[in-house]
Amino acid sequence: MSEKNLESFLEAVEFPKLLEKLALTCQTPAGKKHLRSFKPLTDGSVIENRLRQTQELEKFLLKNNSLAIPDSQFFASAFQEARSAGQVLSGEELAALARFLSDVVKLRQTLSPSEGIPPVFQEWLGRLLALPILRDQLKEKISEKGEVLDSASPELKSVRDQLRSLRSEIQNFYQKFLQRSDVGGVLQEKIVTEREGRLVVPVRRDHQSSVPGFVHGLSASGATLFVEPQEMVESNNRVREALAREDEEVRKVLREMTQGVLDHAGEIETTLIVCAEIDAHGALSFFASNYDGQFVAPQKNAPLKLHQARHPLLSLESGDKFRERVIPLDLDFEGDVRVVLVSGPNAGGKTVGLKTLGLCCVMAQSGIPLPARADSSIPFLTHFDTDLRDEQNLSDHLSTYAAKLTALKRMMDQAGPETLCLLDELGAGTDPREGGALGLACLEEFRQKGAFVLANTHQPLLKLLTQEEKGMANAAMLFDETTGKPTFRLVPGIPGRSYALTLAQQMGFDDALLERAKTHLPPGEVDLSELLTKLGQEKDAAAKARQEAEKLRDNAKKIEQELLVAKRQIKDEAKNIKKNAQVEAEGILRNTRRQMEHLIQGVKMPMGQGVNKDRLNNAKQTVNQKLKNVSQAQPKVVVEVVQVNPGDKVLFKPGDCNVLVVSADEDRSEAVIQMDNGMKLTCKFSDLGRVSKAAPVLKKQYVPTVASQVLGSKAMEEKGSLEIDLRGKMVDQALPMVDKFLDDALLAGLPFVRIIHGKGTGALKEAIHKHLPVQHPDVSFSMAEPAQGGAGVTVVKLK
Repeated sequence: MSEKNLESFLEAVEFPKLLEKLALTCQTPAGKKHLRSFKPLTDGSVIENRLRQTQELEKFLLKNNSLAIPDSQFFASAFQEARSAGQVLSGEELAALARFLSDVVKLRQTLSPSEGIPPVFQEWLGRLLALPILRDQLKEKISEKGEVLDSASPELKSVRDQLRSLRSEIQNFYQKFLQRSDVGGVLQEKIVTEREGRLVVPVRRDHQSSVPGFVHGLSASGATLFVEPQEMVESNNRVREALAREDEEVRKVLREMTQGVLDHAGEIETTLIVCAEIDAHGALSFFASNYDGQFVAPQKNAPLKLHQARHPLLSLESGDKFRERVIPLDLDFEGDVRVVLVSGPNAGGKTVGLKTLGLCCVMAQSGIPLPARADSSIPFLTHFDTDLRDEQNLSDHLSTYAAKLTALKRMMDQAGPETLCLLDELGAGTDPREGGALGLACLEEFRQKGAFVLANTHQPLLKLLTQEEKGMANAAMLFDETTGKPTFRLVPGIPGRSYALTLAQQMGFDDALLERAKTHLPPGEVDLSELLTKLGQEKDAAAKARQEAEKLRDNAKKIEQELLVAKRQIKDEAKNIKKNAQVEAEGILRNTRRQMEHLIQGVKMPMGQGVNKDRLNNAKQTVNQKLKNVSQAQPKVVVEVVQVNPGDKVLFKPGDCNVLVVSADEDRSEAVIQMDNGMKLTCKFSDLGRVSKAAPVLKKQYVPTVASQVLGSKAMEEKGSLEIDLRGKMVDQALPMVDKFLDDALLAGLPFVRIIHGKGTGALKEAIHKHLPVQHPDVSFSMAEPAQGGAGVTVVKLK
């Protein structure tokens, strides 16, 4: 695109004004100038590098708070003139350059931390040249105030030594001269002053002959002559000659030093540019940190999406109140949509929306952070155009509408896939039907060329036709009818009303006049406005309902995951219990066998006396009873269920506990069950059973182990909850509660329990983890699964 068209677009969206505002936080004039030069770029790698520089500098400043930028303002312009026109740098300018190079050393040290130098900093350091030899030469010959030092050259030192000697002689002469008794009445005052570079004394006119010498001037009244005594004429002549030689030697030194500077002109120029860059990116990092700026690089073929984008200029003008004062804009060119038509009331924010989009796209293309959400995206754009500034031009005999048409044709001729066009009041300024028809045809042309177009309008025809067009979408600026004020919020997918009559009513127009105005509307116009309003309300309600549904769906998924994890944990614990119970039963049998052997030994009589029948009978009874307790007890038989109904009480076989059926799905053979502690989970019918007192012969039956009998005992039925919630408790309150909770769980025979302590600061969790091994050494514990509370829940396994 032409430079003129680009400049016109940038002016229309107030991009130069934005750069001026951003530049206010630069430290140096060079940084301000560099930032004001920013424009949209066509090289994506340069854009991304700019964003990386700002992003890394923002991270650095968040840690280090400040960064001192070397200031070149006191020598930069003279340096450029010395390069171009051969001008000799003054002592002050050379001293400023020496200070600048010293500050460059400090900047290099600041950007070179002991570890982890970002690549963008390394690139800057490679071009940030401190020129130590030149800096030392400048400091050796030029003082900080810009004076050429005596050590600058042997000739200069010699002539200055001579000057000091001559001035000492002259000073001694005048001290003695003023103390002479014969000059007391001759001098107007006993002082020494300077005229025409010569030291003189003020002599009364009527006593001129008393002080022979040369007159170098009169007082205003003519009563005083400034006379150089004859004795000092030669000494003053020698001083003048020495001063001339000193001046020539100083200029010689300055010429030599200027040449030394010009020998490093390229390196100095590079360093000046780098310092300006760092200063400019420091201002951009300040903007990103304080105004929610995001580093969004334009990408080829990316969708155009702005989420929570605030107008950058309005945000800067609002300061730290920008979040409350500037309404964010959401604009999404979804799918194949390339044209969005915005409608709504006057002064409702439509033009601000155009400028917000235009500014954000230009900022992204210039490598400037966007005041928008990070999930925004900007396509790579090479052409920008708008009719925001194309108005009536009397010198070219153009009306406002003609000027708009001229701009519209220009934009259509130059439009392409990487083009952004902003159209203000499309179809206005002429007959509404013809203007609307022409406007739609133009929008169709833009869509066919693949250009991104954001337009605003009041044309009803355009609103209706755009709603049905593929690749086009409506959006409405909302209006609060209760307050009579615009909300500045953009709602996609629906056209907006102009509210011309509503605004007139708010401004005090007579109701009768407004009713008469409604009768003049074309047939169906009122109904159309009401239809648009209703459509907007329904769209709003649908969006809220969708959000609620998504929230409920997410909660359901989360609960389902928690239940699945709980089910898995219960099954794992049941397996462990079964295994431990089997070991326990084997131990009981071994112990019983040992007791039987003791009983057998007890029934034996001494040699030859036979067997004691009473003892034998008693032993048999004891053995039979123990065997009955261990293995001959009548087992409870669990019958597998094939159908359950809500409200049924059944046995949950993996946990060997009674549960309540909440709901049942026969098609999937699944049921939702609730345990005594209130926990709900989903299981298969095959996990459920009913206890039968008899012992019928069944194909499938479930016989509980000894451990299952323990879990099915009265202690199990009276057990407490599987979890305890300690959130909000102090450590000294929580630990006794943990002890009692674990004791109850052990008595109830629970396989595991959950201690809910929350995440918070982690102090309660740490105290519980230290307490458990000391007070309960027989338990083991671990953090819960992420879906079951993660770091906020500790699962304790009871042995």
